[in-house]
Amino acid sequence: MHIDPIRELAEAIRASGIFRRNKIAIEEKARAVLLYMAGLSSWEIAEEMGVSHASVLDWARAVASIPGSVPPRERRLVAVDETELKVNGRIVYVWAAMDLDTRELLAMESTWSRSAIHAFLFLRRVLERCTNKPLFVVDRGPWYGWAFRSLGLSYYHETFGIRSRIERFFRTLKRRTKVFANNVNARRLHVHALNIILSIFQLYYNWLRYHKGIGGIPAIAAMRR
Repeated sequence: MHIDPIRELAEAIRASGIFRRNKIAIEEKARAVLLYMAGLSSWEIAEEMGVSHASVLDWARAVASIPGSVPPRERRLVAVDETELKVNGRIVYVWAAMDLDTRELLAMESTWSRSAIHAFLFLRRVLERCTNKPLFVVDRGPWYGWAFRSLGLSYYHETFGIRSRIERFFRTLKRRTKVFANNVNARRLHVHALNIILSIFQLYYNWLRYHKGIGGIPAIAAMRR
């Protein structure tokens, strides 16, 4: 099945009504946002399109406001993991949680460091997308144990196997954000630009991207289960 991400994102933008004026075609705005998500800087996109870089950032922020989260539902097994990206050469940790049955992204977040408190706060966000307390699968990161016990959650460790699905997701994310060895092109040393990209990516992954493994778009396929 062929999915045109520009067309699909443009339709989501139209449905959301986030842009009141459209001197620039919505499809062009969608294309700019997808390029930004893929790792091009707002300056590069602006130069190519003949617009200001501030306009590109405004479009990205607006699209990032479209909810990319999925409805709460009962879940059986959730994988949680984190990976490293860079903002101006500094390591940033991106956390993600995936329903391993539906492939839905339940939450994404970036932090400057990893700790049990970060894991605890992230898991609380994940539980907002669950109507039960599912079983979790994680690697052996030392920051997870206390967080799971504090929240009364069951979990187990796995390096390969079914948890590899979230590892494949991170490879997809890194391909989308790869600029000079996964260096997100933020002009100031903060995670704001990365968080915009993550919000757009979650929207794209859950509601726009066709997933071969499930034969559909994750959030839509999950509603039909």
